[in-house]
Amino acid sequence: MVMKKRVFTATYRDKKKMAKYLSSLQSEYKRLTNVWVDIREPNISWNKKEANVNHLTPKPLKAIERIIKVHTFENNLVLDPFLGSGTTAVAAEMLNRRWIGVEINLEYCEVARKRLSKIQPKLPLDK
Repeated sequence: MVMKKRVFTATYRDKKKMAKYLSSLQSEYKRLTNVWVDIREPNISWNKKEANVNHLTPKPLKAIERIIKVHTFENNLVLDPFLGSGTTAVAAEMLNRRWIGVEINLEYCEVARKRLSKIQPKLPLDK
């Protein structure tokens, strides 16, 4: 059996109705997009000056915080199997989430440990 594709073309009236409907929603709700203009790209200057993180691929803390906020509730568990400099753990700790981080590189483990000790000095981190 072969299925044929159907193409639907909206009339001018349908498009006008849809535009009116969408504009009415804008007054009630904030439109979500996949472009986050309030979060800067992590580049070398960001890495050294602001985050003080020595890592090849640093992630902005704001971006990780937003992802965690959207996808978890307080006291949920966040897993980062490639912890790196610990940005995910820092964000999870600040947002009252439990977290598990796995990192094979001992230098990055120490960087993450130092970052976490700044926000929560009494964390029981295993050495």
